[in-house]
Amino acid sequence: MARLSSIFSAVLLTVALVALQLGAAAGAFAQRPPRQNPPSQDAEARRVFDIAAAAFAGGRYAEALDHFEAAYRLSPRPQLLYNIGLAQDRLRQDRAAIASFERFLAEVPDTTKRVEVEARLSALRDSTRRQEQREARSAIERDQLALDARDADLRARSAESGSVFSSPWFWLVVGVIVVGAGTATAVAVSTSDPGVQPAIPGTDGVVIMALDSR
Repeated sequence: MARLSSIFSAVLLTVALVALQLGAAAGAFAQRPPRQNPPSQDAEARRVFDIAAAAFAGGRYAEALDHFEAAYRLSPRPQLLYNIGLAQDRLRQDRAAIASFERFLAEVPDTTKRVEVEARLSALRDSTRRQEQREARSAIERDQLALDARDADLRARSAESGSVFSSPWFWLVVGVIVVGAGTATAVAVSTSDPGVQPAIPGTDGVVIMALDSR
């Protein structure tokens, strides 16, 4: 019986010690200062957006674009894509502006700016198509100049060697073939070109206050 009493006392003592330790730990946790939340990304996005809007209003479009894109990385609200597209448009980054405006319409299908953006997209696509046609013509002209230079070099070498290539009749035929091929290619490009038109002015839209609400 005495032994049982000793064991029971030891168990009670152990339980008391454990309870004491748990109480101390709970007290220490209660006294620990609350964790500070990190600054809101939305708040930072708002700050960056305000800088971008001021830069855009001041005509500093490259600076505005950098900050609009930074705001979008912090808070990817689709309305910011409109602002990014506006800045790219003013910088004549036509292909990038098309991509931004298209994403904006896809993500905000009920936007009140749909008519404006669709009209601007049409103008940008026309401008881009004309630019591609001009680039194609420039490439043809460069190729023709390179071909002419090679022809002149071959003429000089054949004249020195006295081969058949020195015959003026041979080069007359070659010249007719080359000119015909170049003309046919140029006609194929020019028939789809509506003509060079003046640079398209930027949109009259203003930036959307995109960070007021979701």
